[in-house]
Amino acid sequence: GEDPLRRPQFAPAGARPFTKLPAPLEQAMAGVQYEMFAGLFPEIHCAWLTVDHRFFLWDFEDSAGSFVQYDGLDQSIVSAALVRPPLGAFPDDVPYCVLLATPVEVAVLCVRFGASSAASSFGLGDNVPGGGAGARSD
Repeated sequence: GEDPLRRPQFAPAGARPFTKLPAPLEQAMAGVQYEMFAGLFPEIHCAWLTVDHRFFLWDFEDSAGSFVQYDGLDQSIVSAALVRPPLGAFPDDVPYCVLLATPVEVAVLCVRFGASSAASSFGLGDNVPGGGAGARSD
């Protein structure tokens, strides 16, 4: 039969330029006290990092190093997920939400994209239901 590793989904990815981790994130990683997790949200071309109670999101193809940070939780973040919100739950300009879980709560953050380019302009919005406290763009 056919060698499963010769299927198109296993073909080598095209060469892409290396994008360095933004310097402030390297500094945050150096100061980890409890837990640190990282991953990719390929649907939105973003990487994410949690360092204790802080969440960082950035476009992994953007060499400018811009990122957003959310620090509105009191406890360490132990999991992050990207989901599509149910129709009508949020305004139409919110195509995705990020769920952040701590041992005692789950925060829902709205992900909004700028008009210029979905991959290079984004921001974290409201933590539901508590408002947008703690979200900022650096």
